[in-house]
Amino acid sequence: MVERPDRSTVTDKKSGLHSEIDNVTSDNRNPDSTNNTEGDAALGSASESQTESQLGSNSSSRARWQTIARVFIAPIVLPHELAHAAVAVLVGLNPVIRILPQWSGTTVPLGQFDAEIDTSTPTWAIQAVAAAPLAVYLTVAALVGTFISINTAVVLPIILLLSFSASLSTGDIAIISNPAEARQAGAFVVQGSTWQNITIITTPVTTAVVAILLI
Repeated sequence: MVERPDRSTVTDKKSGLHSEIDNVTSDNRNPDSTNNTEGDAALGSASESQTESQLGSNSSSRARWQTIARVFIAPIVLPHELAHAAVAVLVGLNPVIRILPQWSGTTVPLGQFDAEIDTSTPTWAIQAVAAAPLAVYLTVAALVGTFISINTAVVLPIILLLSFSASLSTGDIAIISNPAEARQAGAFVVQGSTWQNITIITTPVTTAVVAILLI
């Protein structure tokens, strides 16, 4: 005897068949949707890689130019900063010198001297370190003018170099006039001082004194 198939079974089979057909139709209907998604992801990844590569290249180029600039600037600014450092060592501090340092102020210094200080650092030591370039290079100018006969062809460059090295910066003046703030900050850094604009006067005066000592 042949059994009659149950109606629900037939219906289920038909339903399953329709479901499979729908799936196949859906897959065939959108063959590019998956490819488009994968393509967009690949393009996005390639774009990000290209951007990162470009940023890395720009950073490398910037670092290279900074190194070149430091090489040319160092002979000009180092004498001034080394005077700070020499006196700092004499008073027991550990100096740090940077050429073209990263700076957040309105004007970027060509060189920077710094050293850690604390409440035990005497005021006279802070002021002596800040004023060191003036004392050091006026002394150098006096010694050179006394013991060395300078050719007139090179006297002007020497005057400019020594006066530039001896001249106090606005930061130096600010620290000399407000050593307490530097001590509180723990470094040779202050916000500013009304006296710092006096460099308009002190710089040409320093240049004149250096010239008198050399000639």
